[in-house]
Amino acid sequence: MKKLKLKWKSLTVGALTIFALFLGWKLLLSPAQNADAEYEQTVATLDTIHDTIKVAGTAELVNEQKLRFNQTGKVDAVYFSDGQTVKADQIIAELDKGDLENDISQAEISLKNSQITLQNLLDGSTDAEITKAKNSVSETGNKLTIAKQNLEIEKTNYTANLEDLDNELEVAQEDFAQKKRDLETAKTNLSNTLIYENKDMDASTTAYYQKFADALSDAKGYLADVQSNLDTINRFVGIEGEYESLNDAYEQNLGVLDSSTLYDTKQKYKSVKSDYESAYAKYAETGSENLNAITDLLNVIRNLMTKDTDLLEKYYALINATTSGSNISQSEIENYKSSASNLKSEAQTKTTAIQNLINDLNNAEDVDIAQLRSNETITQKEEAVKSAELNLKKSQNTLTNLEQTIAGKKENARLSLVSAQDEVTTLENNLAEAKNDLQDMLDGEDADVIAKARNDVIQKELSLEKTKSGADKYEIIAPFDGIVRQIDYKVGDNILSDDDKYVYIENPNLLKIEILLDQIDIIKVEVGQKAEIVFDALPSKTFEGVIEEVNQTPESTSGVVSYPVNLTLNKGEEKIFSGMTATVEIITAEAENVISLSNSLITTHNDKSTVLKLVDGKPTPTEVTLGVSDDINTEIVSGVSEGDVILSKAKTTSGSSSTTSTKTSSFGGGGFPRM
Repeated sequence: MKKLKLKWKSLTVGALTIFALFLGWKLLLSPAQNADAEYEQTVATLDTIHDTIKVAGTAELVNEQKLRFNQTGKVDAVYFSDGQTVKADQIIAELDKGDLENDISQAEISLKNSQITLQNLLDGSTDAEITKAKNSVSETGNKLTIAKQNLEIEKTNYTANLEDLDNELEVAQEDFAQKKRDLETAKTNLSNTLIYENKDMDASTTAYYQKFADALSDAKGYLADVQSNLDTINRFVGIEGEYESLNDAYEQNLGVLDSSTLYDTKQKYKSVKSDYESAYAKYAETGSENLNAITDLLNVIRNLMTKDTDLLEKYYALINATTSGSNISQSEIENYKSSASNLKSEAQTKTTAIQNLINDLNNAEDVDIAQLRSNETITQKEEAVKSAELNLKKSQNTLTNLEQTIAGKKENARLSLVSAQDEVTTLENNLAEAKNDLQDMLDGEDADVIAKARNDVIQKELSLEKTKSGADKYEIIAPFDGIVRQIDYKVGDNILSDDDKYVYIENPNLLKIEILLDQIDIIKVEVGQKAEIVFDALPSKTFEGVIEEVNQTPESTSGVVSYPVNLTLNKGEEKIFSGMTATVEIITAEAENVISLSNSLITTHNDKSTVLKLVDGKPTPTEVTLGVSDDINTEIVSGVSEGDVILSKAKTTSGSSSTTSTKTSSFGGGGFPRM
């Protein structure tokens, strides 16, 4: 049994060994299959990053340096005279620092106020303040309740006002349209009368034909009535054309009590409109001297009017079966019913009138017709035209004035409604703010508010220190040991920004380096900025220089515009000669103790930058805000914290199973998805 167990153990170990070798061989021959799932890790740490400008320059030995004030003001003291020896960091002259002292006092007061604010936050709210906050919530809530009630009243009044104004305008518009039709009818009657008056025929014959013309004119009027009825029904039901979507708001209310009324009305409408178009075409072809043709036309119109009456009955039934709703009131439905009833009665009356006209034409006698064509009739028709024109003008003026008045009333109603709504919104915001203030008092200020107050104190402290450190702008300090050759300043001088006054210091070790910056870099530098300088002849040493002059006069070479910038440094005992070349690196921006990442870890697309961060064991694209960059690394303002793990795809070598750096294929027991 022991031998058997040993044998099985040997076989098991051997099988596992073979499987492991096979798997290793598989991975060795197929590294590309797993490369996509492997990542390099970078832990985010704090660092200092500089944004710099690097450019080549040429050295030149100088024996003199010019110093001047970088601040306007009045010269308060001059401590050296021409020819005296001065040591490095000694003050040569200084300005009156009264303004600086005021700035320092203001900064101290601002700091004290921030400190008091922070202390108040730490102490919390008093009972009196909490009671006052509760009263504010209650009072604001009461005001909001009243404002909401007023808003509902304004809404009701606004809707009612608009309905009344629209009805008033619709009446005026209909009156104007009717006056236009009256004028057209009067002009047609007069025109027909004058035409037949000029005919070369006796009075009785003229009168006879005039009666035909009048009948034809009446036929046109009846057709216009049918067209008006069709428009009225189409406007309410929205069957076709410009009115098809007019009733969408209340379409669900039409014919609710009897759905067949809506279908019957639409079908009858289409039938009547078709007959109307045929009748109108027949009217256009009918001459005013053909009795039979006119009689036939009137018979067609009579039949059309009969069908129109039937259509109006169905229209009335549809309105009667319509229910009120949010978009159509019961009073509006009643108005439509009343109007439909009147139209139906008029249609029945006019149908009878057409039949009477047909009978009259068939029984016309020359004498009777001649009497209608008297001179008195012409005069009456001319007066009728003048009267119709006057009525139309009055109606036009009334309509225009009413439109302007209604527009003003509508705007006033709208502004009143908006004002009520704004008051509710304002009070809602005030109530929410009052509740938040009360809750903040009860809970105490949260950590973020206190942290902001602490940060404000820190900022005010830094601002005070910065103001105090600005004293060097009021002083001219010797940058090196040397001899004061000339001082242009005197006590009491008022220094302006463009004064051409200097302190001249001789120094045999003073070195000037001139560089050329393009128009993109020149705006980043200013006098007083420091720079690191490495000479080609002394590559292992780094010197510190200061920008002495920024020349704003451009130089153009082969179409490239550059600006000269001069730097100075003290070479000491180093063997540096004129004409030697050097690399100058100017620090234009600096960020200390910040998160920075290699640019290779940052992806930017459409002004949006992201990194691949390890979150809960998974690679997660995370948006970041970028800051200072030195072209190799970039400051991460937000999106990444110290200690976060940033991932990048591991580099692989073709034909080899090894990567160029440490790889990670799984975190927390799970592998990464393919990216």
